[in-house]
Amino acid sequence: LDRPLDRPAAAERGVAAVSGGGADGGEGGAEGGAEAGARLKEGDGADDAVRAATATATGSLNEAAMRLLSAVQQHGQMLVELESRRMQQLMCSAVDTQLKRLELKMSHLDELASAMRKERDELERARHQTFAERLALDRRRAQPSQGAANVAAVSYAPAAAQGAEHVADAG
Repeated sequence: LDRPLDRPAAAERGVAAVSGGGADGGEGGAEGGAEAGARLKEGDGADDAVRAATATATGSLNEAAMRLLSAVQQHGQMLVELESRRMQQLMCSAVDTQLKRLELKMSHLDELASAMRKERDELERARHQTFAERLALDRRRAQPSQGAANVAAVSYAPAAAQGAEHVADAG
């Protein structure tokens, strides 16, 4: 009877004992029936008390269950929030890592672009130098031929005096 779950069973046993006690006790007639009825009515009152106690115990159990479920729900929400924060931290970490990788690639591309600019500038200087050397070479070639023509003209001048026809054929 100490535990709330045993009270309904005890009440049923009490009702069975009251109704069975009148029949076994040898009380006959209306008086025995009246006493049994009175006991039964008292049993009904006791049954109501048992039901009230059971309802209170059930209410306490329901309240305890609700508290437990509430605590479990709060714990679950806390775990969800922790997991959410952890996921955000991991995402931030992944984004930071990707940004660092992109920055490294960008710096590498900047280095390559700088090297390409230097090489292009060197090639441009080499092209200008080659053009200047070629122009100087062409000028040197043009000048000696004029000098050779002058030398030939000077060489042929005495010959022209000797014979103009010979020089005209040579020229």
